[in-house]
Amino acid sequence: MNPLGHACHDHGALDAAQGSLRAVLWTALAINASMFLVEGGAGLLSRSVSLQADALDFLGDSASYGLSLLVVSRPLRWRASTALLKGFAMGLFGLWVIGATIYAATTPETPNPATMGSVGALALVANIVCAVPLFRCSAFAAATMRSGMLPLWPPQPGCSPAALNGPTLP
Repeated sequence: MNPLGHACHDHGALDAAQGSLRAVLWTALAINASMFLVEGGAGLLSRSVSLQADALDFLGDSASYGLSLLVVSRPLRWRASTALLKGFAMGLFGLWVIGATIYAATTPETPNPATMGSVGALALVANIVCAVPLFRCSAFAAATMRSGMLPLWPPQPGCSPAALNGPTLP
Protein backbone atom coordinates (compact mmCIF):
# COMPACT_ATOMS: atom_id res chain seq x y z
CA MET A 1 0.00 0.00 0.00
CA ASN A 2 1.30 3.45 -0.80
CA PRO A 3 0.69 6.41 1.53
CA LEU A 4 -2.48 7.36 -0.35
CA GLY A 5 -4.10 4.04 0.45
CA HIS A 6 -4.15 2.79 -3.15
CA ALA A 7 -2.59 -0.43 -4.37
CA CYS A 8 1.00 0.04 -5.53
CA HIS A 9 0.06 -0.81 -9.11
CA ASP A 10 -2.69 1.83 -9.23
CA HIS A 11 -0.69 4.50 -11.03
CA GLY A 12 -3.84 6.24 -12.29
CA ALA A 13 -4.93 7.09 -8.74
CA LEU A 14 -1.44 8.28 -7.85
CA ASP A 15 -1.30 10.43 -11.00
CA ALA A 16 -4.70 11.94 -10.19
CA ALA A 17 -3.62 12.66 -6.62
CA GLN A 18 -0.40 14.26 -7.85
CA GLY A 19 -2.43 16.32 -10.33
CA SER A 20 -4.70 17.71 -7.63
CA LEU A 21 -1.68 18.37 -5.41
CA ARG A 22 0.02 20.21 -8.27
CA ALA A 23 -3.03 22.46 -8.71
CA VAL A 24 -3.05 23.28 -5.00
CA LEU A 25 0.73 23.88 -5.03
CA TRP A 26 0.42 26.26 -8.00
CA THR A 27 -2.26 28.21 -6.13
CA ALA A 28 -0.16 28.33 -2.95
CA LEU A 29 2.86 29.40 -5.00
CA ALA A 30 0.92 32.30 -6.56
CA ILE A 31 -0.47 33.46 -3.21
CA ASN A 32 2.92 33.24 -1.48
CA ALA A 33 4.79 35.01 -4.28
CA SER A 34 2.19 37.79 -4.27
CA MET A 35 2.42 38.14 -0.51
CA PHE A 36 6.22 38.28 -0.72
CA LEU A 37 5.89 41.34 -2.96
CA VAL A 38 3.12 42.98 -0.91
CA GLU A 39 4.64 42.33 2.49
CA GLY A 40 8.20 42.98 1.34
CA GLY A 41 7.22 46.34 -0.13
CA ALA A 42 5.20 47.29 2.94
CA GLY A 43 8.05 46.17 5.19
CA LEU A 44 10.56 48.33 3.32
CA LEU A 45 8.24 51.36 3.21
CA SER A 46 7.32 51.09 6.89
CA ARG A 47 10.84 50.03 7.95
CA SER A 48 9.43 46.97 9.67
CA VAL A 49 11.92 44.15 10.10
CA SER A 50 9.02 41.91 11.18
CA LEU A 51 7.22 42.41 7.87
CA GLN A 52 10.47 42.04 5.93
CA ALA A 53 11.27 38.79 7.76
CA ASP A 54 7.77 37.46 7.13
CA ALA A 55 8.11 38.47 3.46
CA LEU A 56 11.28 36.38 3.33
CA ASP A 57 9.29 33.51 4.78
CA PHE A 58 6.77 33.94 1.94
CA LEU A 59 9.68 33.94 -0.53
CA GLY A 60 11.03 30.75 1.04
CA ASP A 61 7.59 29.14 0.93
CA SER A 62 7.21 30.20 -2.72
CA ALA A 63 10.53 28.61 -3.58
CA SER A 64 9.56 25.56 -1.56
CA TYR A 65 6.25 25.13 -3.40
CA GLY A 66 7.98 25.65 -6.75
CA LEU A 67 10.65 23.11 -5.93
CA SER A 68 8.00 20.72 -4.64
CA LEU A 69 6.30 20.95 -8.02
CA LEU A 70 9.60 19.98 -9.65
CA VAL A 71 10.57 17.11 -7.37
CA VAL A 72 7.28 15.60 -6.16
CA SER A 73 7.59 12.69 -8.60
CA ARG A 74 11.40 12.53 -8.73
CA PRO A 75 13.69 10.02 -7.04
CA LEU A 76 14.76 10.39 -3.41
CA ARG A 77 18.16 11.87 -4.33
CA TRP A 78 16.44 14.83 -6.05
CA ARG A 79 14.14 15.40 -3.10
CA ALA A 80 17.00 15.18 -0.58
CA SER A 81 19.19 17.57 -2.56
CA THR A 82 16.32 20.02 -2.85
CA ALA A 83 15.65 19.85 0.89
CA LEU A 84 19.35 20.59 1.52
CA LEU A 85 19.15 23.59 -0.82
CA LYS A 86 16.10 24.91 1.04
CA GLY A 87 17.89 24.54 4.37
CA PHE A 88 20.85 26.53 3.07
CA ALA A 89 18.58 29.29 1.73
CA MET A 90 16.65 29.49 5.01
CA GLY A 91 19.96 29.85 6.85
CA LEU A 92 20.86 32.81 4.62
CA PHE A 93 17.43 34.34 5.27
CA GLY A 94 18.05 33.96 9.00
CA LEU A 95 21.40 35.74 8.76
CA TRP A 96 19.76 38.61 6.88
CA VAL A 97 17.03 38.89 9.54
CA ILE A 98 19.66 39.02 12.30
CA GLY A 99 21.56 41.76 10.46
CA ALA A 100 18.40 43.76 9.70
CA THR A 101 17.28 43.48 13.31
CA ILE A 102 20.62 44.73 14.62
CA TYR A 103 20.49 47.63 12.16
CA ALA A 104 16.89 48.48 13.11
CA ALA A 105 17.78 48.41 16.82
CA THR A 106 20.50 51.01 16.24
CA THR A 107 18.31 53.48 14.33
CA PRO A 108 15.81 55.78 16.04
CA GLU A 109 12.97 55.19 13.56
CA THR A 110 10.06 52.98 14.54
CA PRO A 111 7.85 51.13 12.09
CA ASN A 112 4.28 52.16 11.42
CA PRO A 113 2.06 49.98 13.65
CA ALA A 114 -1.03 50.37 11.43
CA THR A 115 0.87 49.11 8.38
CA MET A 116 2.36 46.25 10.35
CA GLY A 117 -1.00 45.19 11.76
CA SER A 118 -2.99 45.41 8.53
CA VAL A 119 -0.37 43.77 6.31
CA GLY A 120 0.29 41.18 9.01
CA ALA A 121 -3.44 40.37 9.14
CA LEU A 122 -3.46 39.98 5.36
CA ALA A 123 -0.47 37.63 5.68
CA LEU A 124 -2.33 35.54 8.24
CA VAL A 125 -5.33 35.25 5.91
CA ALA A 126 -3.03 34.28 3.01
CA ASN A 127 -1.44 31.55 5.14
CA ILE A 128 -4.84 30.14 6.10
CA VAL A 129 -6.07 30.29 2.49
CA CYS A 130 -3.00 28.24 1.48
CA ALA A 131 -3.11 25.82 4.40
CA VAL A 132 -6.74 24.71 4.12
CA PRO A 133 -6.55 23.30 0.57
CA LEU A 134 -3.14 21.78 1.24
CA PHE A 135 -4.52 19.82 4.16
CA ARG A 136 -7.69 18.92 2.28
CA CYS A 137 -5.74 17.66 -0.71
CA SER A 138 -5.76 13.89 -0.51
CA ALA A 139 -2.14 13.71 -1.63
CA PHE A 140 -0.75 16.26 0.84
CA ALA A 141 0.51 13.76 3.40
CA ALA A 142 2.11 11.56 0.77
CA ALA A 143 3.70 14.51 -1.04
CA THR A 144 5.07 15.89 2.20
CA MET A 145 6.81 12.60 2.87
CA ARG A 146 7.96 12.25 -0.74
CA SER A 147 9.15 15.78 -1.53
CA GLY A 148 10.67 16.76 1.81
CA MET A 149 10.13 20.34 0.68
CA LEU A 150 6.71 21.55 1.75
CA PRO A 151 6.84 24.32 4.35
CA LEU A 152 6.20 23.39 7.94
CA TRP A 153 2.73 24.04 9.28
CA PRO A 154 1.93 25.30 11.77
CA PRO A 155 4.76 27.85 11.83
CA GLN A 156 7.48 27.15 14.34
CA PRO A 157 7.73 29.17 17.59
CA GLY A 158 9.20 32.57 16.88
CA CYS A 159 7.66 32.67 13.38
CA SER A 160 4.26 33.96 14.41
CA PRO A 161 2.37 36.09 11.91
CA ALA A 162 3.31 39.77 12.04
CA ALA A 163 -0.36 40.57 12.73
CA LEU A 164 0.02 39.12 16.20
CA ASN A 165 3.12 41.11 17.07
CA GLY A 166 2.63 44.13 14.77
CA PRO A 167 2.82 47.14 17.06
CA THR A 168 5.28 45.58 19.50
CA LEU A 169 8.19 44.49 17.30
CA PRO A 170 10.45 46.66 15.14
